[in-house]
Amino acid sequence: QNINNDLLQLQITFDMRTEKETQAIIHFLFARQARESFLFTPSPPHDLQKLFICKQFQEDYVYYNNHKIGCVFEEIAVIGR
Repeated sequence: QNINNDLLQLQITFDMRTEKETQAIIHFLFARQARESFLFTPSPPHDLQKLFICKQFQEDYVYYNNHKIGCVFEEIAVIGR
């Protein structure tokens, strides 16, 4: 049994993304409507595959073919150890 049951809340940034990548990421997040979870593996030291939802995201146009997407991923369950 896991002693630390605190769920993660991660601020994720997708930098320097093309128009096509940006559309794909936004479509992925929007299609889930902050209700459907998805698998994501954070970087160390939390590098275990976990289930997250994304309630907040924002796309910023930097310049042609360079977009920035900021997201808040909220963990909803730990898959395994």
